Amino acid sequence: MTTDSPNVQIARAYLDSLLSHRTDDVRLAPDAKRFENGEDCGWSREAILESLRTGEQYLPLRTIRELRFAEWDDNVTAHYQLDLDLGGERLATSSIAEHFVVRGGEIHAITVVFEPVMG
Repeated sequence: MTTDSPNVQIARAYLDSLLSHRTDDVRLAPDAKRFENGEDCGWSREAILESLRTGEQYLPLRTIRELRFAEWDDNVTAHYQLDLDLGGERLATSSIAEHFVVRGGEIHAITVVFEPVMG
């Protein structure tokens, strides 16, 4: 069993909140930024936390699987498959790569790139 480093633990808490919508363990810098496929989707700690708690875009998210992390300096990347509930018995999967800049025990920047898995 591998133990997560402190920075990976911080990134993992953020990923957990995508599914749970609970943000108590999410550590963001006050001026944290979030980008999704090149679009600015979060401009402060409070904006990002509020989106995680109440954002409708997160409601269909069901499962994170095949999660793997890499880390160097202040950088953590997470690569995973994300299953989404499209209603009824329909599911879709997206392939996700997220990059976190973690300094001083807080996430300062998040960049996510996702693409649908076809087939």
